[in-house]
Amino acid sequence: MRIHAIQTGTVAIPPNQRQGKGPGFMRLINTFADRRWTEPLPIYVWVLEHPEGVIVIDTGETAKATEPGYFPAWHPYFKKVREWITPEQEVGPQLEVLGIHPNDVRW
Repeated sequence: MRIHAIQTGTVAIPPNQRQGKGPGFMRLINTFADRRWTEPLPIYVWVLEHPEGVIVIDTGETAKATEPGYFPAWHPYFKKVREWITPEQEVGPQLEVLGIHPNDVRW
């Protein structure tokens, strides 16, 4: 069995989201009130080449997420996320680099 970590772009979020500042509902308030940004953090996909087939855990993000209007404008969470993804970084092209065709993914 082989395990691959594939980076499908980067994301910046409020540091209070990463660190979980405050208990319960205050954690959510502190995240939305935070005006700072983390350094770009990797967005990972895990690919397992298993004897029973290829398994992909989390498909990462699409490059379309960087386009205006991709995320719903009414949802406050998406105002607190900045992403940088190119089409070449998406999971499909990354699988091809490993020699795995996307149709070979079983799970």
